[in-house]
Amino acid sequence: MAGNLGNLLRYLSIRHLLRHRLRTLLGFFAIALGVALYVSAEVANTSVIAALEDSGRELSGRAEWQVMRGHSLGIETAMLAKVRAIEGAVAAPVIQTSAAMVAPAKASLLLLGVDFASDAMLRLWRPSDAAAAAPIDAATVFATLTTPNAILLARPLAERLAVRRGDAVTLDTRAGRQELVVTGLLEPEGPVRAVGGDLGVIGIGQAQRLFRSEGIVDRIDVAGASREALLAACPGCVVEPVRRFEPLVEDSLARLRSLVAISLIAVLVGIFIVYNTVAVAVVERFKEIGTLRAIGATRAEIQRTLLVEWAIVGAFGSVAGVAGGWLLAKLLVDFTAESFNVLAQVVHVRAIVIEPTTVLVGLALGLSATLAAAWLPVRRALQHPPVAILRAHDFRRRESFRSVFVLGVLCLVAGACLIWALRHWMTAGLVSTGLFFLGLALALPQLTTWIARRCRPLLARLCRVEGFLAADNTAKFPQRTALTVTALGGALAMMVASATFIESFRTASMRWLEYTLPFDLAVSSTDLSRAIYGGNPFPAAIAAEVARQPAVADCYAVRAGFCDVDGRNVMVVAVEMAGFARAQALRPEHASRRRFEEKGILPGLLAGDGLCISDNFAHLYGCRPGDTVSIATRAGPKSFRVLATVEDYSWPRGCVVVDLAAYRKLFDDTTLSYVDVVLRPGVARDEARAQLAQALGGAYSVYVFARSDIQQIAGDALDRLMALSNVQVLIALVIGLLGIVNTLWISVLHRTREVGLLRAIGMTRAQIARTVVLEALLMATVGGGVGIALGLLGGWYPLRLFTLQMTGFWTPMVVPWGYVAAAGGLSLAIGAAAAWAPARRASRLDVLDAIGYE
Repeated sequence: MAGNLGNLLRYLSIRHLLRHRLRTLLGFFAIALGVALYVSAEVANTSVIAALEDSGRELSGRAEWQVMRGHSLGIETAMLAKVRAIEGAVAAPVIQTSAAMVAPAKASLLLLGVDFASDAMLRLWRPSDAAAAAPIDAATVFATLTTPNAILLARPLAERLAVRRGDAVTLDTRAGRQELVVTGLLEPEGPVRAVGGDLGVIGIGQAQRLFRSEGIVDRIDVAGASREALLAACPGCVVEPVRRFEPLVEDSLARLRSLVAISLIAVLVGIFIVYNTVAVAVVERFKEIGTLRAIGATRAEIQRTLLVEWAIVGAFGSVAGVAGGWLLAKLLVDFTAESFNVLAQVVHVRAIVIEPTTVLVGLALGLSATLAAAWLPVRRALQHPPVAILRAHDFRRRESFRSVFVLGVLCLVAGACLIWALRHWMTAGLVSTGLFFLGLALALPQLTTWIARRCRPLLARLCRVEGFLAADNTAKFPQRTALTVTALGGALAMMVASATFIESFRTASMRWLEYTLPFDLAVSSTDLSRAIYGGNPFPAAIAAEVARQPAVADCYAVRAGFCDVDGRNVMVVAVEMAGFARAQALRPEHASRRRFEEKGILPGLLAGDGLCISDNFAHLYGCRPGDTVSIATRAGPKSFRVLATVEDYSWPRGCVVVDLAAYRKLFDDTTLSYVDVVLRPGVARDEARAQLAQALGGAYSVYVFARSDIQQIAGDALDRLMALSNVQVLIALVIGLLGIVNTLWISVLHRTREVGLLRAIGMTRAQIARTVVLEALLMATVGGGVGIALGLLGGWYPLRLFTLQMTGFWTPMVVPWGYVAAAGGLSLAIGAAAAWAPARRASRLDVLDAIGYE
């Protein structure tokens, strides 16, 4: 049996693959690219998660638990004694914040406040590997304890800034600018490596004085105790694993995981290309198959040989796809880190991690996709008896695709019903997208026949005989053409759907920013162009200094942070509502202004017993006006009445809006994130910006943004967040290009004798080439139309539904006309590019050789 298989492979398969190298390579690259997309998405996902886990492990050392009152609440240092009283527990208080260095150079760093007087932090930071260097030694600790205003800097940061031991650095703090003395350098291990080298460490008391309240730390890191023991010792506190991912990270990972869906669609596109290739390869060898069957080869042996033939191609393509996916992941990881860090600096990817499972799944995916594509044409070829095969060289049948068309329509209807009936099911959008894709593939053969027949008279009038032949050939092989159209249309649909979603979200967020930002300039503590969230807030005194500037007519303060509402970590936006109302009154009439002017809303906010919730908060958590929510504070939960819902796109997990005075009472926090400024009439914006930066820059690190700047930053951030899918879509389009090349090449091979006869009766080489080009453009036009229609449909409902389920945001439908035009032009360009090689080959066929071709 093995000998027969080897002989059949040499005679029937290997020679054929080598003789038709281009066609074999098209199938090879289609599978390789599909697998590469899957592997790259998985590797990028794995690498980012590994980086996050490594950072968490190195930053927390041997700590297992974090004890706090709640997110952003911290915990009293008095609780430390209760934790240390647990047998075997090692506990250390920690303050963790971002800080801005202003001298000797500007830099941003993560600042840790630790208890140097205790050895607990050193024990937690001590590396598990005895050969590894500890990030801090005892001599450095002693120097830090005996030096007022001491700071330890990470060696990479110090070397970059040319700072040495004994030098002074200046930081922005809540108490104003403070000069600190560098008493030691931290080696690039543990916490230093976790944040990419941008780290500073100060004493816990000094950190409380400069950045927090007296007697309050952010958390207590603990090792050697169980969660149950910690909860018993610290009633009313929250105990969480130190390596728990924050909501921001989970949201970003969810976006990354969604790329796997795009890669699987690309694999389906590759299946269509392989199917076409195998179908024509089998037809070309009907006589060899018939001869082998007649001399004793069994149907099973032939089938096994042909499947092994394409299993070899699929195996090589899968291996190449895994390697290409690993290379592509390097690019995707950079995009991924950027999409994470545009919101807040949270991840530093140092290595590309590829799991054995990813390699095995990628290989299995490519191989199974190839075999699935090859099985049907091989099975159909072997249904014919040997005599019938030898009697005729062409088994093309005039098939009716009406029943398949009906099945495709049913799949489309089922997808629509599924997404409507199960719209609260998280994977409904993915399942329905698969049904839409399958339904399109089944319905398109009959649609292609109808379209080609309808286009035949028009193309005949416009392009004479070339147009007639192009449409006629498309109608003759509707299944082959339909699969190519599905491949190209699917790639374009992903492009248009992504653009539709982006434009819809951009339109909604820009509209929201337009009416929710009634100021001319915003004085920010954070460089929004680098990270939208994060940064060390201002002292409260900055608001009065801004108000004293000559260019300022009015201003109001804003504090943005996070809090636990009914046990959910959400954003809290605290606004000086009286000033906000004055600024809104100067703006044109907007829905938000009318919303806050409704009876009871503004007075309720000013009274401090009510709050507003964002629309996405209301959707995610089933909360409505009139309900009561509980905000966690250090003094215990505080109940608030929900006054209204407001459109807000600040945070994907929802946000609450309160008056600034109420926020300060709740959290004992007088710091500010922004001071929004209304300029005096006639004052130039750029001139006022320069005046504010000059007046405030001596005491604070300030960033002054106009409203249009913030809108531009928000749009750029959205583009960067969607850059991942754009890379995937680009490669999917390349697969669509390969599909058209493959189909046209097969078409030229099928019509070799026909081309020879046409040349014999007077058709020129240019006319033959134009026929092939017109056929490609016809396929590209249909594929472009299908892709645009499906993309708009996908962006209108499935993508918006997925966004609603994930974030609670329900954006308006916006048609991205620029992308629609680009998709149409791109489809034609792909068609023209794909037609070049097949048209060139068809036009150069020798007449006599073509007539004698079988």
